[in-house]
Amino acid sequence: MTPRRLLLLALVALALPGCSSSAESGDIADRKVRVTTTTNFITDTVRQIGGDRVAVTGLMGPGVDPHLYKASAGDVRTLRDADVIAYGGLELEGKMADLLDELAERQTTVAVTKDIPRGRLLEPPGDAAEQVDPHVWFDATNWMIVARTIAATLKEKDPGSAALYDRNLAAYERELQQTDRYVQRRIASIPGSGGSSSPRTTRSRTSAAATASRSPRSRASPPPPRPPPGTSSASPG
Repeated sequence: MTPRRLLLLALVALALPGCSSSAESGDIADRKVRVTTTTNFITDTVRQIGGDRVAVTGLMGPGVDPHLYKASAGDVRTLRDADVIAYGGLELEGKMADLLDELAERQTTVAVTKDIPRGRLLEPPGDAAEQVDPHVWFDATNWMIVARTIAATLKEKDPGSAALYDRNLAAYERELQQTDRYVQRRIASIPGSGGSSSPRTTRSRTSAAATASRSPRSRASPPPPRPPPGTSSASPG
């Protein structure tokens, strides 16, 4: 066993005293589902789908590079106390990989990108260590798959609220569809684009998922399509 893995096991062990596990916290139907997330995109999406049934704690705020993020002892306690852990996967949280693997042996831990077909993923930049580009929020249609994975995980953990999660997912998908159509029109209007906007040949569908996940939403009437957020809205690396 490597020294790094021994250290991670020690951190998990240190998090146990004074912090009851999710399995010891009573019937989940009698309280909110505790979800711990990594990046802000995932945090926002879990809140949209979970609504009032979830209490979400995000470890990383806007502008934090998930590739370099290292979990503190406090983060481990927060993760250990969660009913559900949702992270990006695809090596996005590279320095947390071993820790997440350890926690997955004890509690519900899901890589939200796990259901995206490999053929829909972009190749990474030439100097990147990942096998595929983990920044899947640049394509709203991929983020819809992520949203469905999150909803399915919440329904499995909290089946009594399945109808709520389904309703929220449907409303969220409508926003993503509107945003994607807006982006497609803008790409098609670019001279020389030929109307092509394949996510495998351009990253110009940029931040469509972030637009929908951060915009205020009326359940009865989804907002009109909006342009991607400006440069002032930081996104994870």
